[in-house]
Amino acid sequence: MSFKKSAESFSKGGKMSAASITNETITKAVSSALRRTVGYMPSAPKIVAGKVQRNPRAARNWLEGHNAPRAAELIELMREFDEVFEEVMRLADRKLENQQPPTLDRIHRAIKILSGDENDR
Repeated sequence: MSFKKSAESFSKGGKMSAASITNETITKAVSSALRRTVGYMPSAPKIVAGKVQRNPRAARNWLEGHNAPRAAELIELMREFDEVFEEVMRLADRKLENQQPPTLDRIHRAIKILSGDENDR
C-alpha cells in the first residue's frame, strides 16, 4: 500500500486528510493568520521577528507566503499569535469549544501577576 492510499483512508467526511495538508497549505494558512494580526504595514516583518526572535527576512517570507516556518518556529508563532494558533488548530481539525481562548488565559494570568498572586512570569 502506498503512502497516498493510506493517507486518503484517514479522510473523514469533509475533514482534511494528511494528504491534503501540504507545505503550501501551511504556508498560506500562516501567512493569512499573520496578516490578519499585523496587517500589511512595512514594519510587520520586524514585529513578527521580534515576537519570535527570528530574522526579519524569515518573517517577511512567512508574511508574503514564500516559505512555511519550521516546526520550532511554528510553535513559537502559535505561542505568540492567537490567529496562528487558531489557524493551525483548524488545519488539524481540532475544536477548542471546551477550552478558554489563549487570549483569555493571558488576561487571567496578567491579573494574577498584577494582584500579586503569581510571582513568576
